[in-house]
Amino acid sequence: MNASPYVARAPNPAAPWLPEDTLMLEEKLKEAIIGELKRQAANRPQLLKVEGSPEELVVNGKIDLADLVMVIAGSVAGGP
Repeated sequence: MNASPYVARAPNPAAPWLPEDTLMLEEKLKEAIIGELKRQAANRPQLLKVEGSPEELVVNGKIDLADLVMVIAGSVAGGP
């Protein structure tokens, strides 16, 4: 029985971890962190300021760590 091409296949746990996988994970984490910090800064501009580029940030103020951790965990787990 052939699997449907429209069904997502689960990753093979025995497959080797490739350097490209690490780069993709790093990019997802950067995007998640920067996006969350900018969201928090937009919601509370008097308490948090975020400036910079994807390679280097300047962050001044209070960060809601619970929200930041949740976003990072979701990014690693493949969440939205």
